[in-house]
Amino acid sequence: MLQKNIFAHIPYTLTAKDLKEKDYHILIQFILSVLSGNAQSETITNTGRIDLILETKNIIYIFEFKVNQSVQIALQQIKDKKYYHKFLDKNKKIVLVGLNFNNLDSNLEFISEEIH
Repeated sequence: MLQKNIFAHIPYTLTAKDLKEKDYHILIQFILSVLSGNAQSETITNTGRIDLILETKNIIYIFEFKVNQSVQIALQQIKDKKYYHKFLDKNKKIVLVGLNFNNLDSNLEFISEEIH
């Protein structure tokens, strides 16, 4: 879905080392909305706020975004707050995605895990 080297395609003159999570969030929301139309940001649950949900015909992707942190921290937040519980009754595969925008070395890192 996302390439680790996605930032490698963006000239350094167009990137900034001080971009915040919301800046990346807006970019990903825009791209996924254009591609699928089923991307939703800042979805409220009983335990917190999901950064982004992408729902396809058969799969629900739940994203947590971080900047200059570990992808494991992002993934663990989804699990700890049980963001996926809201979707267990939909009979779709659920994929949790921890995504880190590393603006120190202009890299995108992600980890995913399927909920059974």
